[in-house]
Amino acid sequence: MFDSKSEPLSRRDFIKLMASVGGAAALASLPSTLAKAQDALPTIFYGRLCSNFAIHRGPSLYSPVFRYGKYNEIVDIVAEVEGPGYYPTNTKWYQLADGNFIHSAWVQPVNFLSNTPVSDLGQGAWGEITVPIAPGGLALGGPAYWRLYYSQVHRVVSSGLHPVTGEAWYYITMDGLDDGWLWVPAAYVRLISPEEIAPISPQVADKTVVVDRFSQTVNLYENNALVKTVKTSTGAKKEDGNYTTAPGTFKGLEKRMTRKMAGGAGQYAYATPGIGYTYFFTNSRTALHACFWHNNFGWPMSHGCVNMSPEDAKYVWRWVHPIYDYHWGTVRPYDDPNLVFSTVVVQ
Repeated sequence: MFDSKSEPLSRRDFIKLMASVGGAAALASLPSTLAKAQDALPTIFYGRLCSNFAIHRGPSLYSPVFRYGKYNEIVDIVAEVEGPGYYPTNTKWYQLADGNFIHSAWVQPVNFLSNTPVSDLGQGAWGEITVPIAPGGLALGGPAYWRLYYSQVHRVVSSGLHPVTGEAWYYITMDGLDDGWLWVPAAYVRLISPEEIAPISPQVADKTVVVDRFSQTVNLYENNALVKTVKTSTGAKKEDGNYTTAPGTFKGLEKRMTRKMAGGAGQYAYATPGIGYTYFFTNSRTALHACFWHNNFGWPMSHGCVNMSPEDAKYVWRWVHPIYDYHWGTVRPYDDPNLVFSTVVVQ
């Protein structure tokens, strides 16, 4: 039922498919990558610019700026190198196909993967976006109003065929429950199997997550023994306020496969759907969760939550208690008084 095989999708085929499903207008600002030189290295993966950001002649903050990349621009990445960066904890640079370089902090690693649609969804399934940007429409065959981003997680409820192209589309929720229903091309969604999100070491009862704000790490302890450490980005001081993650010892309050998060006001307002592998642990809705809008883990970046890469967030989410039933939208203490949630310590 959930065997949704992914295959590489060329940029040309992606653009062609976008036009055929009516998503071209929504992606009008998606520039093509610069042409490769004949002697260029092969592309190892792609990057989506999460901000307007400088592209340098060399892998250094002090190298001359070649041009400024644009938000949502997709670039070919041919190598990873080290050099002086914009943040003291991040010296990783990406070499682009044209020989120039961009610092990794604001580049989301992405790919172009096409998936075989599944028509029999049973009770529904969880799905992950596998292209840099996918169109989301309110009606099957209608215009695309939303942009869905690589690695976002959504609940796939049903499927249908586009009335003009005959392409398969999925009907999804952007919040995992019933908030924000959209149609999205099925080829851009990889179905997540129950085995992929199976619990890790569920037999261990004593599990503690320690968020170290000084080292910007999330540390997992079983019976007081460290079993895994991953990089994080906790709360930061921003132009519109101080969002430093508050210290303390907490118990998990809600475990969700995905969540739509909103906050801020005026020019700083945001509303982001499909935030995967979310684990709330304070009454003010501080959470451990996946992040796809920056790539600067190891430095404070968030509005108070504990950001991790999608893969790291998935691991932590699978590891923390309680065990999550594949078809539940959310797990909370008052849903079952016998559920045990893991402890989260922020220090």
